[in-house]
Amino acid sequence: MSRFISREAGRLEPYVPGEQPVDMQYIKLNTNESPFPPSTKVVEAVSRSELLKLNLYSDPTCDQLVRAIAHRYELKPEQVLAGNGSDELLSFAFRAFCGEGNGVAFPDVSYGFYKVWAAFYGVEAKVVPLKADFTIDADDYMDKILKKVGEETTEVIIAAAKGDKEETVFEIADVCYHILVLMVQMGISVKDITAELEKRHVVDHKVKQERMQ
Repeated sequence: MSRFISREAGRLEPYVPGEQPVDMQYIKLNTNESPFPPSTKVVEAVSRSELLKLNLYSDPTCDQLVRAIAHRYELKPEQVLAGNGSDELLSFAFRAFCGEGNGVAFPDVSYGFYKVWAAFYGVEAKVVPLKADFTIDADDYMDKILKKVGEETTEVIIAAAKGDKEETVFEIADVCYHILVLMVQMGISVKDITAELEKRHVVDHKVKQERMQ
């Protein structure tokens, strides 16, 4: 079968999970196990009638779950993504945000599957060392943020120069996203921006009045 495997897959190194004891004597925190049993409400909800439905295909959109989560956290349903575990959601994130020159950065001591997805999708990965106290120094990621702001701004100019409205809107959305990331990194709030715009409005209004006199 190995002759049918793609060259990309053949270059991958298998993901090796941490030690997984099978004698049930330990609570495996690294796999999100809990020392506490399920809530009695959960036990009650998983009734016999529900168990008898396990032979049926589940709702692929997880509509009820998505709506419940959205309601709990005051979100819109379209802001909630349900998946088959964190690995699948990470895969979606890599496919959505990486590739075509968009790399990824993550700490050297972190979830081991980041490297796997980066290799699988051929994404440039920057592994950033943690500080001596095992915390993240956000400034280590600033170069990536600034690079993206610059790249996406250039893409806006190119799209606008071609007169392509749809592409220009798309690229402007990208710039807005990366500027928001930069704002979070630098502790800049939307109020800071609106306050600056309001000051400019006052100045512009004053200049116009002076010109009219």
